[in-house]
Amino acid sequence: MSGNSKLIVNHFRKFLADRLGISSKYSEAKDELRKSAMTELFCKRQNMSAAKTSTLVSLVLGTHNKISGPPLLTCRDGFEYFKKMLLKHSVERPPFSIGVFSPADVKAAIKYILDT
Repeated sequence: MSGNSKLIVNHFRKFLADRLGISSKYSEAKDELRKSAMTELFCKRQNMSAAKTSTLVSLVLGTHNKISGPPLLTCRDGFEYFKKMLLKHSVERPPFSIGVFSPADVKAAIKYILDT
């Protein structure tokens, strides 16, 4: 990660910690803030809307919580869960799902998850 990216991630982390009232001394909160900041940075680079950004951050954190258990999931099962949730948010089928992401967004999000 470049120096500029680290600076932006740290800025997002501090911003989120201040907004959520989370002390940065708690490691779990720091981990969630890091994931949120990295995902927000990705979304910004992809020019995603606020709705897409919010949804993707929620999916990333939700997947992390799901993998962390109980019961613990394998990486493969966690990735399958993430893809399932991402696709669910990519198809307009009220009241079961809402089409937030385009096929290009889905492809970019999957690549992001696999690369990070």
